[in-house]
Amino acid sequence: MKLMSCSVSADHRRYQMEELEAARLDAIRERAIADRSDQLMQTDCCPWSQDNFLEAWGEIDIVGPHRDTIAALCQAINRDDFDKIGAIVAIRINAYWRDQAMQQAARELRINGLGAA
Repeated sequence: MKLMSCSVSADHRRYQMEELEAARLDAIRERAIADRSDQLMQTDCCPWSQDNFLEAWGEIDIVGPHRDTIAALCQAINRDDFDKIGAIVAIRINAYWRDQAMQQAARELRINGLGAA
């Protein structure tokens, strides 16, 4: 007796294949964004150029999600803990520019037709 393929099973297999392909394309897109953002961190989004440092410092939100960072920075300043001050500043400045680089890389991919938002 020959079994016939059920249309539900065929639809399910097709759905699974589409999901796998979408996941594969998402992984490629995310890798491309990460690679491009790494390049940008060495050029346009370099955290340690004077202009970029000052921009990031001015953008740190003291009442938003980084409130604890600002509180820790104030405590370190009050204790003259210069190593801690430097570490906090470096982490926040680098995080700001990493986020900017990721956003710019994603925009570039969308503009060049290499990925959806």
